[in-house]
Amino acid sequence: MENVNQVLKDDLQALNLVQTTTEEEVKRLEAENRDLIQRWMKLKGRRADKMNDSNDVDRQIRKQRVESELSEAMEGSRGGSLTASMAASMTASTSSKPAASLTPDQRKGKGMFESIFGSIRGVRGPNP
Repeated sequence: MENVNQVLKDDLQALNLVQTTTEEEVKRLEAENRDLIQRWMKLKGRRADKMNDSNDVDRQIRKQRVESELSEAMEGSRGGSLTASMAASMTASTSSKPAASLTPDQRKGKGMFESIFGSIRGVRGPNP
């Protein structure tokens, strides 16, 4: 009987050792997982910042291009001149909300003009 008790105690001690080792491994893996997630989030944040910067530069270039086209159109218009309010509304369409945040009805025709006094055939703002 004592022999059986000793075997059970030895098994219990071995199982406790395995459990302790396993718990330590779980804690180590959880810490590693937290670290990897933090590093991954920082990387994704840097990539998002880089993309936002690129989009800002692209948006500025498009805005300057439209403003340039508008000023050329105002200087070279034949049948009359563009009013300041028309030019402001055309410029505002390039610097307002991103097209992705607009509803389909708002996107339709956004930044597009068929012709203005016959001098501009088509000016496109941001693509929807």
